[in-house]
This record gives sequence, C-alpha cells and structure tokens, in this order.
Amino acid sequence: MIRSPGFILHAIVLLALYAAGCDLLESDSEVYQTAHAARAEFHFTLPERGIDRLEIEAVNGPIAITAAAPDSAPGVSGERMVSSNSREDARNHLEELEVRCLTLGRTVLLQTRQPRETSGRSYIVSYKVRIPSSWSLGVDLVNGLVTIDSMRSKTDVQLVNGDVALRGLSGDVTAHMVNGSVLGSVILPPQGRLVLETVNGAISLALPRSTSAQFGANVENGRIHFSELPLQDIRSNKKALYGRLGEGEGTIALKSVNGSILVQGY
Repeated sequence: MIRSPGFILHAIVLLALYAAGCDLLESDSEVYQTAHAARAEFHFTLPERGIDRLEIEAVNGPIAITAAAPDSAPGVSGERMVSSNSREDARNHLEELEVRCLTLGRTVLLQTRQPRETSGRSYIVSYKVRIPSSWSLGVDLVNGLVTIDSMRSKTDVQLVNGDVALRGLSGDVTAHMVNGSVLGSVILPPQGRLVLETVNGAISLALPRSTSAQFGANVENGRIHFSELPLQDIRSNKKALYGRLGEGEGTIALKSVNGSILVQGY
C-alpha cells in the first residue's frame, strides 16, 4: 500500500424493432456504406410518465448515458453497423442487427439483438441516451465503453470487456468488470453503497472529503494509492486498506485482481 499525498487522480479511458412506449422519430431505412461497412442511424423518444428505470442489454459498441435537461424529453439516438468482407454482404445482413425498445411496467428496456453466429462479420450498436437524472439505471454490455454522466439514482453496470467512466454520479453505484478499468467521480448519499470491482484493470475514484462511509480496498497484483481524504481507524497491508470516512454511514468497497486502485478526495 502506498499513500501519496501529492497524488493527482487521473485516468485515460481507452477509448429494428420498437415496442409500445417508444416513439420512433426518424426511419433507419436509409443505409450508407464506407469501405466494407453498412450503417443505419436510429432515433426515438422514451416515455416521460410512469417510468423510473432504464435497462440496456447490449453486445458490442459504446454506450453514453447522460442526465436530460429538465425541459427536454428522454430520448435515444445511435447507429447500427455491420462490417463484412464485402459491401453487399454487410448491407444484406444489416437488418439482422436490431435495436428493441420495450416498456415493462415502470422500466424501459433497450436491447441489442443480433445473430449468434457472426460468420466473421462485426455487429456494433452505438447508443447515446438522455434520461431524467432520477431514473435508476442498469447496463449489461459485453464489449465497449460505458460513460454515465450526472445521474442521481441507483446505477449498476456489468461489463465483460471495456472501460467505464462515471462522471458526477450521486447515488448507489455498482460496477463489475472482467477486463477493463473504471474512472469514477461519485457523491455517496447517507447509507449509500459504492462497489467497484474488476479482474484485469485499474480503479480510479474521486470522492468528496465529506464522504461518510466504511472504506475498503483490495488488490492482488497492484498497488493502492490514497490521498486527500480523512481516513480514520486505518488497517492496512500491501494488498488491502480499510478505514472509516466521516461517521462511516455508507459503504465503499473497491477490488482489483490485476491492477492498481487510486483514490483521491476533493
């Protein structure tokens, strides 16, 4: 464990079917191609009433989620893309790549659907989502970058390969990754819970100095850097750091198997 009081937190994040409740704004039937790829844009609105949660189930491609302005409607835009060894083949298989939008009770589900056997083709969907900051959020992605900005409710991310950027979140947050790093700036509410775990990757976290939580960080192959936070009741060794921030009301649990953990107060 290394405590570096001069440490400055930094990280580089490496970079259709629609069901009831989602209104299509623009047809995605117009396809354009570059090299051996076929692409189609999609745009649709999300219901404004009776919804308090968004879930995304996706396979390949970036997902960017931000809090919508108070006077703007929730919406999603993006692009479907199929790459192949010929333009004709890519175009012929573009319709196999679908984006579904389902309303299930108080939840909106965005779902990527694509063939199980790709036969060498690449299927990618890019999502740009604007929703009220009060909605809770669940993201389940296989490959890609997840960026979440200014949400104020419960957030859960499951990612196999890729990185996660959490910008100015306020609420309970969990992120579980296999191969990838997480960069986070989180305001933990009273009795809140923040859990960030990765197998192969680093964790970089910025916290207000007023944070109140029981703190724990664990690494197997890496180092723990901690600075600018009033950690009390410290227990530590080369692979772990435990202590109390403020009154210890909430919970912060950080874990990386192969990678370092960087934490700084502001």
